[in-house]
Amino acid sequence: MSMGIPFVTNRGWGDVAAIVRSEEGGLVVDALTEDEFKRVSRMFLEANKNPSLLRERATGHYDLCSGVDQYNEVYSRLIFGDNG
Repeated sequence: MSMGIPFVTNRGWGDVAAIVRSEEGGLVVDALTEDEFKRVSRMFLEANKNPSLLRERATGHYDLCSGVDQYNEVYSRLIFGDNG
């Protein structure tokens, strides 16, 4: 998404499917069947192809500075026992 390219993922990988669906960043394969792959392939051709919009949506979830701050907060809680 951060490259402005919609992508296809399957469910079961943490929160990736939820983010892809909520941000319209690509498509989610719900079942590993031939019919599902055909469905997703057809939909992919019509998927959002606005690169700047996809990059903007990705930044809300995958911004490096924000990620560093979030990890720092988690590690601080683990090390210092600060529960906020």
